[in-house]
Amino acid sequence: GRAALRGVARSRGQTASADQPRGRVATLVRAPAAEDKGAARFQARQKAEGARRRPGRARPLAGTPPPHTRPRGISMRSLATMACWLRATAAVDVAAFERATRLRVLHASRAVVVVDKPAGLRSVPAYGPTDELIRDHAARFAAGERDLEAKFERPTRRERWCAVARELRELPPALRRRCDSLPRTRTKFLKFCGGPAGGRLDEAAALAAWETMRAAVASREVEEGMEESDSVLSRVQRDAGFVDACPVHRIDVATSGCLAVALDGAAAADLSAQWRDRDVCKTYEAVVAGVVASDAGDVDLPLRRVGASIRRQGRPSRVVVAEADEPLARASRSSYAVSTRGADRTVLALTPHTGRLHQLRAHCAALGHPILGDWLYGDGASADRLCLHASALAFRDPALGCRVEVASRSAWRLVDGASPALVGELTWSL
Repeated sequence: GRAALRGVARSRGQTASADQPRGRVATLVRAPAAEDKGAARFQARQKAEGARRRPGRARPLAGTPPPHTRPRGISMRSLATMACWLRATAAVDVAAFERATRLRVLHASRAVVVVDKPAGLRSVPAYGPTDELIRDHAARFAAGERDLEAKFERPTRRERWCAVARELRELPPALRRRCDSLPRTRTKFLKFCGGPAGGRLDEAAALAAWETMRAAVASREVEEGMEESDSVLSRVQRDAGFVDACPVHRIDVATSGCLAVALDGAAAADLSAQWRDRDVCKTYEAVVAGVVASDAGDVDLPLRRVGASIRRQGRPSRVVVAEADEPLARASRSSYAVSTRGADRTVLALTPHTGRLHQLRAHCAALGHPILGDWLYGDGASADRLCLHASALAFRDPALGCRVEVASRSAWRLVDGASPALVGELTWSL
């Protein structure tokens, strides 16, 4: 192809530039004329060709449509940006998405959707015993039955997944032989089936194997009295039909506000890189106890996670302020600014510069102003919910190719004029 290109260029008095990368069409440039006569003939031929064209019908440059194909006053850049935005936003039916998930949509494109998560709903599913199993355990414990831990011990989700794959006869032999390394996510499972370890199954066979595994594991979980809790991710995947949706970040179950969910693997990789490189701007709004004296400030206190080994007993993990040289201590930094002051309450705008577990809650408690309703780092009886709201989120949308800013308004209003108290009132609820 390059040899033919050079031949065409020579026949036209031009040559192909040699510095063009392979795999692309080389740009034709004017070759320096060896003789003045050749240059003169080339220029005369170009002028004659231009004279034969009618006025107003000039040949457009390569790669751009004729001027009459677009309205006057609108640049090609504006048209391209508008078309890209229309394609990206048309991929998600916002009204249908909200009806299916019962979640308010703050931003939607073909790559990511940002929802207004209500307090009490998990970001991703949690796994635990059903209410019936919990009541059975409580009744036996009250009756004085012994060895309940051994009787109610359940395998982990990974152990259950491998056991089902080992015993399931409907699975292809190649997958049964690799039961200990089968992925538990749909995208990775299908990719594994198409590789040499999975027997190089076609797409239809791999999808059938995935559905068979999911049904068998769900049946085993019901038999053992285990279930997944409701979450934003499960609603997006199951109710809205985006089976490849992936979590990009998480907020606490008691926290409300902006939560982004990637709709496919490519978007998840792009957004995860933005979170990893800290190119995302997050803002929270919190009501804390007491009156904060400083209008603004920074909190730079390392945090260390404790209680991670007892999560299976139902007690949540928490963090404590640690010294920088302590083992497992991680650098954590947050900024705050006072929005409103009450008699004994303060509304703060919080910006986390790192993403540690319970970072804002622990830093506010370290300042001596715990967040209202925080049963883990403060007084849980001070409010009927954790007064922490993810009010703003800014990131680059992979589908739009530009930075977007999403806001979720939360109205914190003063009640009881004699003794002012700040109470959170969400603008959206289920």
